[in-house]
Amino acid sequence: MFYTQLPYLPSLKFLTIDNTAAHMKLNNIFGTTVTKYAETLESLRFCSETLRDIDLQEAATISKLRALKRLECQLEDNTYIDHYITYLNQLEDLSLQNSCHITNSGILILLHRCKKLRKLDLFGCRLINNGLIMPAVAVLSMNGVQPDNPVVLMVDPRFGYVQKSLCTDLLVIKGHSSFAYFDLLSCLETLNYM
Repeated sequence: MFYTQLPYLPSLKFLTIDNTAAHMKLNNIFGTTVTKYAETLESLRFCSETLRDIDLQEAATISKLRALKRLECQLEDNTYIDHYITYLNQLEDLSLQNSCHITNSGILILLHRCKKLRKLDLFGCRLINNGLIMPAVAVLSMNGVQPDNPVVLMVDPRFGYVQKSLCTDLLVIKGHSSFAYFDLLSCLETLNYM
């Protein structure tokens, strides 16, 4: 747990925050070292077990971490994408699991501005649905995404039916990997009843 400001560790490239004291927000954890980490930190992960959205001050701190290639956090709504996350030009892998108020339009803003993004995990984002597919493919095409390096979108069953012909080679939509375990259990239960 963090109780004090994180000192600058020049070789730190990956940081996972599992738990913090209630008063220790991300901006307090980094403090004055955020400008140094802006050039070196490549991965920031908030464990999903923390079950809280980052606040505006934390989002502002994250937006300063320009070297981030991977980010895992919960956002309250599209405002956080538009005003903070889209400043992360190096972002390749983003998990927004359980960001309940993110919508298709927020994801389109993200795809338009974060041109290096190649993996986007939207598991538990209740307002994201298959209406995203066609506009997303158009944005990815405008951004110059190539079939040999498509954007992979991880979704849950609420996303809805995916017509393969709509996706082209620029967008790959996959069921979230946590379902593989439950699918296996379902198959095993079926075999036991036969």
